[in-house]
Amino acid sequence: MDDTIWDIFQVISPTFVSTTPVSTRVSTFFRAPDGAYGRRRLTASGAFQTKENLTNISFWPKLPAMSDPSHRDPILSLAYLALSFPPLGRALMSESLRRINVGEGTDRLAHMLNVLRGIPAITRFLPAFVHRRMLSKRRLPGLHMCNGARRYPLHYHAEHLPNANSRVYLSKDRDALGLRKVALDLRFSSADAQAVVRTHQHLGDWLKGTGLGELIWHDTPAQTEAKVLEFAGDGVHQIGTARMAASAREGVVDRNCRAFGCDNLFLAGSAVFPTSGQANPTLSAIALAVRLARQIAVEAATHTA
Repeated sequence: MDDTIWDIFQVISPTFVSTTPVSTRVSTFFRAPDGAYGRRRLTASGAFQTKENLTNISFWPKLPAMSDPSHRDPILSLAYLALSFPPLGRALMSESLRRINVGEGTDRLAHMLNVLRGIPAITRFLPAFVHRRMLSKRRLPGLHMCNGARRYPLHYHAEHLPNANSRVYLSKDRDALGLRKVALDLRFSSADAQAVVRTHQHLGDWLKGTGLGELIWHDTPAQTEAKVLEFAGDGVHQIGTARMAASAREGVVDRNCRAFGCDNLFLAGSAVFPTSGQANPTLSAIALAVRLARQIAVEAATHTA
């Protein structure tokens, strides 16, 4: 794999745009040197993003929806039946994830037939899975495996471009303490969707060129852009409102997180990020706060001296 174009990041964790046969290295869990489990994501290298003017987007293959018995996979059907029984399902995963995987009412009989047809496969799979998932010191994070057809829904996380039309404001609703609640008006633009589609196109070219597989498009690029915007949502990591910049004309804080025009006011956290990236920002926010704490400590010691 030519990592000068596409890096494979060893990162765990997810709209449906296409399906692709992919390398098993990307579609299954791996073990790190310390025994921890992880899954890889595909993302364009920084140099390639700059060259092609792309945003930061990562891709990874997912299992077919377990609630749809047409996948005919006995293990997925067994997992669906277990999760659809609330007392057992809640013991296996959080209620919110259980509901997402179970979905609305489906044909349980078809799932049972899948299970019956696949008893030999289940017998081979289940003991090792139960041990790794429930009994091992390092537990398997979840269910993911290759399927015979090597066809997977392709999911992605994408960078959300800064948008001046997005707003954070106080609503009329109040919390238990009588304080007004924060309301978030998050907006997406055609530029976000265009970047997603273009990066998919580059990924398709790379998969075909390396022989790893191909993307199967379900719509035209224009239709896909419309669907990207239709299903766009946040990753529960709101970023911005206090952008770091070189001057007060362009942002709220300087490179040291000091508010412009106020020497003793500092902000640390994802609010100061100039851009969002494609994945969880918490580690970067913590690193920024540690950096700021050290900076303040140095300044305080200098003033005391």
